[in-house]
Amino acid sequence: MTGVQTCALPIFFPFAFSYRPVQKIKRQAAANPFGYQNKIISSASGIEAEYYTPAVYHAETRKTKKGLKKIYQIEVPKDGLLYVYFPWKKENNGVQIDLNGCKKIAYACWLSPSVVYVPTKAGETTAKITVTMPRNFIFKDEQLFVLDLSRFRKASAVINRRAAQKIQVKNKSIFCEIDGKTDEALFLSVPEDKAGWRITRNGKKITADTFADCFISIPLQSGKNKIEMHYRVPMFKIGGVISLLTLSALVCYEVLKRKNRLSAG
Repeated sequence: MTGVQTCALPIFFPFAFSYRPVQKIKRQAAANPFGYQNKIISSASGIEAEYYTPAVYHAETRKTKKGLKKIYQIEVPKDGLLYVYFPWKKENNGVQIDLNGCKKIAYACWLSPSVVYVPTKAGETTAKITVTMPRNFIFKDEQLFVLDLSRFRKASAVINRRAAQKIQVKNKSIFCEIDGKTDEALFLSVPEDKAGWRITRNGKKITADTFADCFISIPLQSGKNKIEMHYRVPMFKIGGVISLLTLSALVCYEVLKRKNRLSAG
């Protein structure tokens, strides 16, 4: 009804898929989350490309009675989505971003987002972002990027063709099957936790690798791969024993305390 373009797209990556682990990707979200995502998509799809590219924009800073106002005029891409990221070191409850007149959000504070999608309206050639902030708040090296949807669609199509079959997730367990090769690995959209996951491949226990310092990656064998994963909370048994001993000590203390009262009486 309003003509505002949202980021709800029929482009997605499956929960689990095979890929060729060519390079190790180090997490660098604090430095450049867009470059980090470029490496992730390139590695996952096998198509080396710049999926996020710097946006074309003009910025100016104005003084206000309460602080500063920085205004960005950004060129709207024909087949892309706009995202912004303003690196900051200290929280400040006085920072607010107006996203192209569509909505306002608090920024640089507890639970605020880091990378923000900029909604645009149909037919717009420029989008406007206004950052209102106190004078003592400083950020530099702002990052305004465009996600190239044509490239992203191609990568998504390739990855979806490699999706795992018969995926089942239930009761802290994951089951899936996938055809693979010895130079491939299985990506799972599950945060890595080597201490918690127990993983088997075709009935044999294995140790998983890590994809992009974040997700689970399982080396594959040539042919059918039947993967089973079961999660156990690390140190759960030890924690239970400690809790039981503590409870026993408290019960003994109360029993001795009552006996001493009866003896004194």
